Amino acid sequence: MLKKHKILVVDDEQAIVAARAIILESQNYETATAYSGEEAVQVASWFQPDCIVSDIAMGTMNGVDAAMEILGVLPRCKVFFISGNVCCDDLLEKARAKGFDFDVLQKPLPPPEMLARVEQICSQSGLLS
Repeated sequence: MLKKHKILVVDDEQAIVAARAIILESQNYETATAYSGEEAVQVASWFQPDCIVSDIAMGTMNGVDAAMEILGVLPRCKVFFISGNVCCDDLLEKARAKGFDFDVLQKPLPPPEMLARVEQICSQSGLLS
């Protein structure tokens, strides 16, 4: 039997989080949600996601900082961002300087493209077993 992959959905807009979680669950992914970078770090500690789908620009802790903190504890977790914010290049450069290379897809992202990216991540990382 195939393992049900765990996806953490992070965005400060609750409607976006809910929609993405429903779309992922419809494809048999197990989801958890968070509405800030700080909450994402907390949820990831107990949920142990295989993949994180996150916004970048959120409140006090942005998605890039949250992802780097989570990957310090869960190095096999994969992360990609969906963002409409073009001012995040500096955050991504800082992450690259620390050895992190994150993919960023532009909002609005059609559900089939999000699902294709999640499937690609899970299959590339050996998570489909």
